[in-house]
Amino acid sequence: MAELAHITAVVTATTAQFQSAMAQVNSTVTATAGRMGALASANAGIAASSARVGRSLTKNVTLPVAAAGAAGIAMSVDFESSMAKIEGLVGVAKADV
Repeated sequence: MAELAHITAVVTATTAQFQSAMAQVNSTVTATAGRMGALASANAGIAASSARVGRSLTKNVTLPVAAAGAAGIAMSVDFESSMAKIEGLVGVAKADV
């Protein structure tokens, strides 16, 4: 193929608007990152408070309720054992006692 012509083009661009827009984006991202950091700190405080509440509930509610349940079971076993001894000593059937 033969070359008919040779064209040279020079392209120039003004980037001022682009740079200005990117500076605004940078500013917005920086401000948002700051707000996200503050939110993360607040969430950490909430998490710590929730952990304290959980520990307090375990110590002051769950453990005493479990202990009361265990004591109730122990009393039931002791009662049944005592009733069995009475039945043996008196010679009366459990249904009659």
